[in-house]
Amino acid sequence: MQNKNDNKWLEKFEVHREALIRLDEALKLGSNYDGSNINLEIIMDSCIKRFEFCYELFWKALKKLLIEEESIEAN
Repeated sequence: MQNKNDNKWLEKFEVHREALIRLDEALKLGSNYDGSNINLEIIMDSCIKRFEFCYELFWKALKKLLIEEESIEAN
């Protein structure tokens, strides 16, 4: 029987996957920019923030995976 905390890293990677989808949406919005009333700088800032968020989520998921599966602590 699996412990409740087993494979917590899988949950973290799922959250990361969802964040990547949101990043992709922002990138598509920027690449399809048509000069509409949405400020291009706001789109660019959104893409940057979403990228930073994805990076942090991936790092946290990777650290959890390394601890749970390989007993390697990463900082």
